[in-house]
Amino acid sequence: MRTDSRCRFSLSFEFFSLSVELPKARCWCELIVGGGCRFSVSDELGDGRDSGSRLVEVGVGQTGHFERGTSVGLIASLIHQPSKESELATQKERMLAGELYTANDRELQADLAASHSWMEKFNKSAGLTYQQRQALLNEHFGAVGPDCFIRAPFHCDYGYNIHLGTGVFLNFNCVILDVVQVRIGDRTQIGPGVQILTADHPRDPDVRAQGLEFGSPIVIGKDVWIGGGALILPGVTIGDGAVIGAGSVVTRNVEPGATVMGNPARPRLPRSS
Repeated sequence: MRTDSRCRFSLSFEFFSLSVELPKARCWCELIVGGGCRFSVSDELGDGRDSGSRLVEVGVGQTGHFERGTSVGLIASLIHQPSKESELATQKERMLAGELYTANDRELQADLAASHSWMEKFNKSAGLTYQQRQALLNEHFGAVGPDCFIRAPFHCDYGYNIHLGTGVFLNFNCVILDVVQVRIGDRTQIGPGVQILTADHPRDPDVRAQGLEFGSPIVIGKDVWIGGGALILPGVTIGDGAVIGAGSVVTRNVEPGATVMGNPARPRLPRSS
């Protein structure tokens, strides 16, 4: 790998092009691909010579690495992975930014231990007053509006990435994996056994084998009703007033006011006369 003081990559898309300069990089980046447009990448060397490009087979949702030029289809985002000598972020900062990170990190493990301790207290709080239970939520969550109520048992990863509006209700046995932000709007009602999952994993088994994972935020609007046992998958946004049928697996955004159901969840079709 080259370790020049700078590394510039030119990205040529179907309809436009741009350049990305990566100071003091090891001349490799990480690609997380989803849906989008086809592009090509070439590494411009410091003396003005172009290294050319080579094709790398990367499927939808997978990751790939390159050192020189690369042509890749279906790109969603480009993430610069700095060398260990010039690491700019802690694993927690990488997690919160939605970048690849390892959870086997001292700071994150301490946060998880604190969250487990909090869950032990909260899940034994049935005999406490409403005010005492509200104080527990405020102690652990990123934000809690007035008149929120969560019925124990409840489970989460870190807690500090959960933001609740006014009057949010979660029934028994809900799970929120909040490696990145989860925002739930005012008066939203969530049935028992619902799982809200921001945590995701690379599609490439070689990257997974390194213990790397990432998260995509989930936003749930106001006045949403989510039926029992539904799964809300990473990166989903649910619009205001939507209804999610019980047991649904929500893999895509839901429009405001829509009713979706099934696996994968799809809009309910009007009944034929």
